[in-house]
Amino acid sequence: MPAPLLPQGTLDFTGIDRNDMLARLQSLFSQVNPEWDDFSAAFPENMLLEGLVFIGDLIRGTMEERARQLNWATVTDRLAAIRLGRLGSFTLPGASPATLTGTFSIANGSQATTRIPIPEGQVVLTGAADNPRKYRVTDTDAEIPVGQTSVAVNLEQAEIATDTFDSNNEPNQELTLESTPYIDGSAVITAADGSYTLYESFLGVSSTTKAAIVLVDDASAARVRFGTGINGSIPQGTITVEYKIGGGISGEVEANAAWTIQDTIVDELGTPVALNFTNSASSQPGTDAMSVTEARVRGPLAIRTINRLVIEEDFEYVATSVAGVARAFMATSAVSEAIAEDTGRLEVVAVGTQLTSGRFAPAVPTEAKLDEVRTLMTEDGEYPPVMGFSFVVVAATLREVDVEVRIYKEANVTETEVSNNIRDALADLFAVSLADGTPNTLMDFGAKLLGSDGTPDYLIPWSLVFQTVGGTAGVRYLPAQANNLLLNKLHGSVRLEAREFPTLGTVTIFDEDQAGKQI
Repeated sequence: MPAPLLPQGTLDFTGIDRNDMLARLQSLFSQVNPEWDDFSAAFPENMLLEGLVFIGDLIRGTMEERARQLNWATVTDRLAAIRLGRLGSFTLPGASPATLTGTFSIANGSQATTRIPIPEGQVVLTGAADNPRKYRVTDTDAEIPVGQTSVAVNLEQAEIATDTFDSNNEPNQELTLESTPYIDGSAVITAADGSYTLYESFLGVSSTTKAAIVLVDDASAARVRFGTGINGSIPQGTITVEYKIGGGISGEVEANAAWTIQDTIVDELGTPVALNFTNSASSQPGTDAMSVTEARVRGPLAIRTINRLVIEEDFEYVATSVAGVARAFMATSAVSEAIAEDTGRLEVVAVGTQLTSGRFAPAVPTEAKLDEVRTLMTEDGEYPPVMGFSFVVVAATLREVDVEVRIYKEANVTETEVSNNIRDALADLFAVSLADGTPNTLMDFGAKLLGSDGTPDYLIPWSLVFQTVGGTAGVRYLPAQANNLLLNKLHGSVRLEAREFPTLGTVTIFDEDQAGKQI
């Protein structure tokens, strides 16, 4: 009996690539046509084999890519990460806007003789003329009353956008909003059959519930999805989506910035009024949408914290799930005798200024940010604590580490270049988060800095700072003298307290090529 032309039994295609598939097809073809031994491009018939291999390779690549998006370790697509997170009650926060309190005042300093309303949505601009940061008034009833010269208002770094669509009356409609970046939770959706409410998913939603979900992809574009008619109603007629765009870390503004009022403001009689806008304090920073890289770190942790806080890591995970919180540490009597049994201090570090490299410096959280954490952890909150355990949520103590270093430069490198490079490198070393939002594992609370035996040694190693400076572009070497590198005035490692988090203090650089000149 002749050998079967096609393979028999269970087939294992694991690891088969394009070349393997082509070789198998050519071998099978040779069994049918033994005299055919030229598989070069000179014979057009061979294109059929090449075409089959192309299709097979495309299918294989597609299936492998889909398999990668089903696992936290390999997921790269934000929408896939959102779907993975829903399996463990984990959500990827989107962008939020920076907020600001400022003052509108009459330009000549005189008192208002008629009431001057400041309309909600009034825009003020600061920054580069070709790409200014835009802030809009969020107060609904702000005004300069008669006899007053100014009024304080609240603003956010956001713009309003509106898109309209025609419903196709089909289930699972998905609409992609035109403007980006989308600010999380800002969509207001209406259709001919009424207003639609944003939900996390359609699970348990009835057929008559006007529900929609919003997913934000890797391009910061929002996709609005509607129900099937079984889970969530199907919208009718014209669909209008009003939403906010902007936000993120880049919207921060320093105190006493220069501002321009975009549109003329008029008093209650319709007469234009010349006003100035000022801000005496910096803005409260917004947040960028969580990256997939950060989600790969935080997503698996959500599985361990379901609906009640039990161990220290539960408190720390929930705290860092709040946008703008970079790190948290639940300190108990195990790390400090000053803390009583069955009590704890949840120490919180916020996301600070974005550095040149894209990393983020640590910062002291605002009271409003601490309140966000506390709200999640009340007995009636989303994550109630285990019974019998009391705790407080506080801003962590940031321990400044001053660096004093002496260096020799490489040839043709200026003192300004090397000085800037060293300062940037040290800022990156002491960053709380990397550019993608994941933790900088070189820096942590004192009790979490481990020695070679796996137990806490509480140390910021002197050698780590030495290597950072020595490896900086433009630095040739550090001299072999006792004061070549000092940390907090000492030639040695910095020891933190258990609850302290390190931050870069003053950096002083001496150029030994110029007889120790400070640069």
